[in-house]
Amino acid sequence: MKKLFAFVGFSLLFIAACSKTEAPPAVLDAPSNFAASPADTSINLSWDAVTDATSYMLQKSSDGTNFTDLKEVTGLVYEDLAVVAGVEYSYQLYAKNDKTQSSTVKDSAIILIVSTCGPLVQEAEEADLVGGNFVVADDIAGGNASGGKYVHIPDGGEPGNIPDSILEVDSANYMEFCFTVDTAGDYMIKTWVAGMDDSDDSFWVSVDDKPAYNYSFKDVASGTAKNVQAFPLFTEDYVKDQGKGDVSITLEAGEHTVRFHHRESDARLDKLELELVPAAN
Repeated sequence: MKKLFAFVGFSLLFIAACSKTEAPPAVLDAPSNFAASPADTSINLSWDAVTDATSYMLQKSSDGTNFTDLKEVTGLVYEDLAVVAGVEYSYQLYAKNDKTQSSTVKDSAIILIVSTCGPLVQEAEEADLVGGNFVVADDIAGGNASGGKYVHIPDGGEPGNIPDSILEVDSANYMEFCFTVDTAGDYMIKTWVAGMDDSDDSFWVSVDDKPAYNYSFKDVASGTAKNVQAFPLFTEDYVKDQGKGDVSITLEAGEHTVRFHHRESDARLDKLELELVPAAN
């Protein structure tokens, strides 16, 4: 009897040990602060770290419904280069390790818009000519226009019935330049300008739709400025506000527009530059 009880007792202990199971792994927290932001030609994705996660699975959709795996990464950022301007993309993300994964988090849909703005130096003929009054013209023989072309409103009311001079900004006719500024700071607007005489020597100039400056380059036209070339050759100058001197504008990094409006016909613009003012020591 003693041997029988010993055998039965061992059997029960063995069965209890074999039936013991491990607890399921703890579910990972979902990543927080998941965000997507467009760059010039890509979309940047970022998120916060999840405790015990060893990697993160990014998924992507172009219709907002059907997601496919984009990339499994171990870091907290990813740049998606496989994007096309104007297409709306959605992204979702989950954290994982070798035992489990988190729930999925989704970012709002985002559209990549490729900047059409240009560098800090631009030719006048590259401007967006709005309203039809400004036209691109070929430079005179022996002229010094960069690229051989410039922009102006011709004398004599062409094209159309255009006054030789106006005292208020014509908001319907202008040449517009869009600049991409990488470094925030104070900038001056450098121009290369010309005119046949000192009655063809001014524009209205506005920056980011703010009130326009009354820009006259009569000092260049009259030949009083240093290193001036005789008209009609183009001379380097800076946009100034009449009676107030050269204009300095404070710009944040990003896109900015500069518009040249008609003030006197046959005032000619060859090119312009946003010139960063050196910081004072």
